[in-house]
Amino acid sequence: MNNIKNYNEFISESSSNNIINDILDSLEVTITDMVSAAEANHNDRSPHPFSDYDRKITRLVIISDMVKSVEKYTAPTDKLLTINARTTNKGNIGINTTIQRGSESFRLNTEVILAGGHNIQVLHYRYITSTDLPKTGNQVIFKELKVKLKKLTKSESLSSEIRQYEQRIEKAREIISTNSRLTDADILAELKASGRIVDYTWKNALKIGTAKNFDNDEETFNKSNADDTLRAIKSWKVTSIDHYSQNVKLLVKSLDKLRGKLDALLNSI
Repeated sequence: MNNIKNYNEFISESSSNNIINDILDSLEVTITDMVSAAEANHNDRSPHPFSDYDRKITRLVIISDMVKSVEKYTAPTDKLLTINARTTNKGNIGINTTIQRGSESFRLNTEVILAGGHNIQVLHYRYITSTDLPKTGNQVIFKELKVKLKKLTKSESLSSEIRQYEQRIEKAREIISTNSRLTDADILAELKASGRIVDYTWKNALKIGTAKNFDNDEETFNKSNADDTLRAIKSWKVTSIDHYSQNVKLLVKSLDKLRGKLDALLNSI
Protein backbone atom coordinates (compact mmCIF):
# COMPACT_ATOMS: atom_id res chain seq x y z
CA MET A 1 0.00 0.00 0.00
CA ASN A 2 1.27 3.46 -0.88
CA ASN A 3 2.34 5.85 1.83
CA ILE A 4 0.19 8.91 2.40
CA LYS A 5 2.10 12.16 2.01
CA ASN A 6 2.96 14.01 5.19
CA TYR A 7 2.03 17.66 5.63
CA ASN A 8 5.32 19.04 4.34
CA GLU A 9 5.07 16.97 1.14
CA PHE A 10 1.47 18.03 0.70
CA ILE A 11 2.06 21.70 1.35
CA SER A 12 4.89 21.83 -1.18
CA GLU A 13 2.37 20.69 -3.82
CA SER A 14 -0.32 23.09 -2.62
CA SER A 15 -0.92 26.75 -3.28
CA SER A 16 1.95 28.76 -1.87
CA ASN A 17 1.29 30.28 1.55
CA ASN A 18 4.56 30.72 3.42
CA ILE A 19 2.93 32.12 6.56
CA ILE A 20 0.78 28.99 7.04
CA ASN A 21 3.80 26.79 6.43
CA ASP A 22 5.89 28.73 8.98
CA ILE A 23 3.14 28.56 11.63
CA LEU A 24 2.61 24.81 11.23
CA ASP A 25 6.35 24.12 11.22
CA SER A 26 6.65 26.07 14.48
CA LEU A 27 3.75 24.14 16.03
CA GLU A 28 4.98 20.65 15.09
CA VAL A 29 5.65 19.66 18.72
CA THR A 30 2.23 21.00 19.77
CA ILE A 31 0.51 19.08 16.96
CA THR A 32 2.29 15.87 17.94
CA ASP A 33 1.23 16.36 21.58
CA MET A 34 -2.38 16.93 20.49
CA VAL A 35 -2.37 13.68 18.50
CA SER A 36 -0.93 11.86 21.52
CA ALA A 37 -3.65 13.30 23.77
CA ALA A 38 -6.32 12.10 21.33
CA GLU A 39 -4.70 8.65 21.28
CA ALA A 40 -4.61 8.46 25.09
CA ASN A 41 -8.26 9.50 25.24
CA HIS A 42 -9.16 6.84 22.68
CA ASN A 43 -7.28 4.12 24.56
CA ASP A 44 -9.09 5.04 27.79
CA ARG A 45 -12.50 4.74 26.13
CA SER A 46 -12.19 2.07 23.46
CA PRO A 47 -11.15 -1.61 23.51
CA HIS A 48 -9.81 -1.20 19.96
CA PRO A 49 -6.22 0.00 19.47
CA PHE A 50 -5.47 3.44 18.02
CA SER A 51 -4.44 2.54 14.45
CA ASP A 52 -1.99 4.19 12.07
CA TYR A 53 -5.00 5.43 10.15
CA ASP A 54 -6.41 6.98 13.36
CA ARG A 55 -3.14 8.85 13.87
CA LYS A 56 -3.06 10.09 10.28
CA ILE A 57 -6.68 11.23 10.24
CA THR A 58 -6.37 12.85 13.71
CA ARG A 59 -3.24 14.72 12.68
CA LEU A 60 -4.82 15.87 9.42
CA VAL A 61 -7.99 17.05 11.20
CA ILE A 62 -5.88 19.02 13.71
CA ILE A 63 -3.84 20.63 10.93
CA SER A 64 -6.95 21.33 8.86
CA ASP A 65 -8.71 23.04 11.78
CA MET A 66 -5.59 25.04 12.60
CA VAL A 67 -5.30 26.20 9.01
CA LYS A 68 -9.00 27.14 8.95
CA SER A 69 -8.64 29.26 12.09
CA VAL A 70 -5.59 31.14 10.75
CA GLU A 71 -5.72 31.20 6.95
CA LYS A 72 -8.84 33.38 6.74
CA TYR A 73 -6.92 36.20 8.48
CA THR A 74 -3.59 35.85 6.67
CA ALA A 75 -2.10 36.48 3.26
CA PRO A 76 0.70 34.44 1.63
CA THR A 77 3.02 37.47 1.82
CA ASP A 78 2.60 37.90 5.60
CA LYS A 79 5.61 37.11 7.76
CA LEU A 80 5.67 35.27 11.08
CA LEU A 81 7.61 37.37 13.59
CA THR A 82 6.98 35.46 16.83
CA ILE A 83 5.00 32.40 17.92
CA ASN A 84 4.49 30.84 21.32
CA ALA A 85 2.38 27.84 22.30
CA ARG A 86 1.60 27.23 25.95
CA THR A 87 -0.89 25.50 28.23
CA THR A 88 -3.37 27.95 29.72
CA ASN A 89 -4.69 27.97 33.30
CA LYS A 90 -7.83 26.23 32.01
CA GLY A 91 -5.76 23.42 30.54
CA ASN A 92 -6.29 24.58 26.96
CA ILE A 93 -3.57 25.36 24.42
CA GLY A 94 -2.84 29.03 23.81
CA ILE A 95 -1.07 29.95 20.56
CA ASN A 96 0.12 33.57 20.43
CA THR A 97 1.67 34.94 17.25
CA THR A 98 2.85 38.23 15.87
CA ILE A 99 2.34 38.68 12.13
CA GLN A 100 3.94 41.30 9.92
CA ARG A 101 1.98 42.63 6.97
CA GLY A 102 3.81 45.28 5.02
CA SER A 103 5.33 47.65 7.58
CA GLU A 104 2.81 46.85 10.33
CA SER A 105 2.70 44.07 12.91
CA PHE A 106 -0.46 42.42 14.19
CA ARG A 107 -1.34 39.92 16.88
CA LEU A 108 -3.10 36.65 16.04
CA ASN A 109 -3.98 34.51 19.05
CA THR A 110 -5.75 31.17 19.02
CA GLU A 111 -7.04 29.22 22.00
CA VAL A 112 -7.38 25.50 21.37
CA ILE A 113 -10.05 24.06 23.63
CA LEU A 114 -10.02 20.36 24.40
CA ALA A 115 -13.54 18.88 24.18
CA GLY A 116 -13.72 15.37 25.55
CA GLY A 117 -15.87 15.20 28.66
CA HIS A 118 -17.76 12.28 30.17
CA ASN A 119 -20.51 12.27 27.55
CA ILE A 120 -18.21 12.98 24.58
CA GLN A 121 -16.91 9.79 22.99
CA VAL A 122 -13.98 11.24 21.01
CA LEU A 123 -11.57 13.93 22.15
CA HIS A 124 -11.56 16.80 19.69
CA TYR A 125 -10.43 20.41 19.59
CA ARG A 126 -12.24 23.71 19.11
CA TYR A 127 -10.41 26.83 17.99
CA ILE A 128 -11.18 30.40 19.11
CA THR A 129 -9.14 33.03 17.30
CA SER A 130 -8.75 36.71 18.19
CA THR A 131 -6.74 39.10 16.07
CA ASP A 132 -6.44 42.68 14.92
CA LEU A 133 -5.52 41.50 11.42
CA PRO A 134 -8.00 42.50 8.71
CA LYS A 135 -9.82 39.39 7.46
CA THR A 136 -8.58 38.14 4.07
CA GLY A 137 -11.08 35.30 3.68
CA ASN A 138 -8.38 32.98 2.30
CA GLN A 139 -9.34 29.30 2.33
CA VAL A 140 -7.15 27.82 -0.40
CA ILE A 141 -5.09 25.44 1.73
CA PHE A 142 -8.03 24.61 4.02
CA LYS A 143 -10.11 23.54 1.01
CA GLU A 144 -7.25 21.41 -0.30
CA LEU A 145 -6.88 19.77 3.10
CA LYS A 146 -10.63 19.17 3.20
CA VAL A 147 -10.44 17.29 -0.11
CA LYS A 148 -7.52 15.28 1.24
CA LEU A 149 -9.52 14.42 4.38
CA LYS A 150 -12.38 13.10 2.27
CA LYS A 151 -10.00 10.96 0.25
CA LEU A 152 -8.30 9.65 3.37
CA THR A 153 -11.67 8.76 4.90
CA LYS A 154 -12.68 6.99 1.70
CA SER A 155 -9.36 5.13 1.65
CA GLU A 156 -10.06 3.73 5.12
CA SER A 157 -13.51 2.64 3.98
CA LEU A 158 -11.93 0.82 1.03
CA SER A 159 -9.26 -0.70 3.31
CA SER A 160 -11.96 -1.98 5.64
CA GLU A 161 -13.84 -3.53 2.72
CA ILE A 162 -10.61 -5.12 1.47
CA ARG A 163 -9.98 -6.66 4.90
CA GLN A 164 -13.49 -8.15 4.88
CA TYR A 165 -12.91 -9.70 1.45
CA GLU A 166 -9.54 -11.09 2.56
CA GLN A 167 -11.18 -12.68 5.61
CA ARG A 168 -13.95 -14.21 3.50
CA ILE A 169 -11.41 -15.63 1.04
CA GLU A 170 -9.27 -17.03 3.85
CA LYS A 171 -12.26 -18.67 5.50
CA ALA A 172 -13.47 -20.18 2.20
CA ARG A 173 -10.00 -21.55 1.44
CA GLU A 174 -9.82 -23.13 4.89
CA ILE A 175 -13.16 -24.86 4.25
CA ILE A 176 -11.97 -26.04 0.83
CA SER A 177 -8.74 -27.38 2.34
CA THR A 178 -10.57 -29.21 5.14
CA ASN A 179 -13.25 -30.70 2.89
CA SER A 180 -10.77 -31.71 0.17
CA ARG A 181 -8.97 -33.95 2.64
CA LEU A 182 -12.08 -36.07 3.29
CA THR A 183 -12.26 -39.45 1.60
CA ASP A 184 -15.47 -40.79 0.07
CA ALA A 185 -15.86 -42.95 3.17
CA ASP A 186 -15.55 -39.84 5.38
CA ILE A 187 -18.13 -38.01 3.28
CA LEU A 188 -20.51 -40.99 3.38
CA ALA A 189 -20.19 -41.13 7.17
CA GLU A 190 -21.01 -37.40 7.38
CA LEU A 191 -23.99 -37.81 5.06
CA LYS A 192 -25.32 -40.62 7.22
CA ALA A 193 -24.68 -38.68 10.44
CA SER A 194 -26.63 -35.71 9.07
CA GLY A 195 -29.51 -37.92 7.91
CA ARG A 196 -29.03 -37.11 4.23
CA ILE A 197 -28.40 -40.81 3.55
CA VAL A 198 -30.28 -43.55 5.40
CA ASP A 199 -29.06 -47.13 5.62
CA TYR A 200 -31.55 -48.97 3.44
CA THR A 201 -30.95 -52.70 3.09
CA TRP A 202 -32.49 -55.36 0.88
CA LYS A 203 -34.07 -56.78 4.00
CA ASN A 204 -35.77 -53.40 4.61
CA ALA A 205 -37.01 -53.35 1.02
CA LEU A 206 -38.53 -56.81 1.38
CA LYS A 207 -40.11 -55.92 4.71
CA ILE A 208 -41.84 -52.73 3.56
CA GLY A 209 -42.72 -54.02 0.10
CA THR A 210 -40.47 -51.81 -2.02
CA ALA A 211 -38.46 -54.70 -3.48
CA LYS A 212 -40.82 -54.68 -6.45
CA ASN A 213 -39.36 -51.30 -7.44
CA PHE A 214 -36.16 -53.20 -8.17
CA ASP A 215 -37.82 -56.11 -10.01
CA ASN A 216 -37.53 -58.06 -6.77
CA ASP A 217 -33.84 -58.44 -7.57
CA GLU A 218 -31.28 -57.85 -4.81
CA GLU A 219 -28.45 -57.16 -7.27
CA THR A 220 -30.52 -54.47 -8.98
CA PHE A 221 -31.34 -53.01 -5.56
CA ASN A 222 -27.68 -52.96 -4.50
CA LYS A 223 -26.61 -51.31 -7.78
CA SER A 224 -29.30 -48.62 -7.35
CA ASN A 225 -28.19 -48.03 -3.76
CA ALA A 226 -24.55 -47.73 -4.84
CA ASP A 227 -25.46 -45.25 -7.62
CA ASP A 228 -27.51 -43.17 -5.18
CA THR A 229 -24.58 -43.13 -2.76
CA LEU A 230 -22.13 -42.00 -5.47
CA ARG A 231 -24.53 -39.23 -6.56
CA ALA A 232 -24.92 -38.06 -2.96
CA ILE A 233 -21.13 -37.97 -2.48
CA LYS A 234 -20.69 -36.09 -5.77
CA SER A 235 -23.40 -33.61 -4.79
CA TRP A 236 -21.69 -33.06 -1.43
CA LYS A 237 -18.39 -32.31 -3.18
CA VAL A 238 -20.08 -29.81 -5.49
CA THR A 239 -21.75 -28.05 -2.57
CA SER A 240 -18.88 -28.27 -0.08
CA ILE A 241 -15.86 -27.79 -2.38
CA ASP A 242 -16.71 -26.67 -5.92
CA HIS A 243 -19.13 -23.92 -4.89
CA TYR A 244 -16.57 -22.52 -2.43
CA SER A 245 -13.88 -22.61 -5.13
CA GLN A 246 -16.09 -20.66 -7.54
CA ASN A 247 -16.89 -18.18 -4.78
CA VAL A 248 -13.19 -17.65 -4.06
CA LYS A 249 -12.58 -16.83 -7.74
CA LEU A 250 -15.33 -14.21 -7.66
CA LEU A 251 -14.10 -12.78 -4.35
CA VAL A 252 -10.51 -12.54 -5.62
CA LYS A 253 -11.73 -10.71 -8.71
CA SER A 254 -13.65 -8.20 -6.60
CA LEU A 255 -10.68 -7.87 -4.22
CA ASP A 256 -8.34 -7.01 -7.07
CA LYS A 257 -10.72 -4.26 -8.21
CA LEU A 258 -10.92 -2.82 -4.69
CA ARG A 259 -7.14 -2.84 -4.36
CA GLY A 260 -6.87 -1.03 -7.69
CA LYS A 261 -9.32 1.63 -6.49
CA LEU A 262 -7.39 2.08 -3.24
CA ASP A 263 -4.03 2.40 -5.01
CA ALA A 264 -5.48 4.99 -7.40
CA LEU A 265 -6.99 6.93 -4.50
CA LEU A 266 -3.80 6.91 -2.44
CA ASN A 267 -1.79 8.03 -5.46
CA SER A 268 -4.07 11.04 -5.71
CA ILE A 269 -3.59 12.09 -2.06
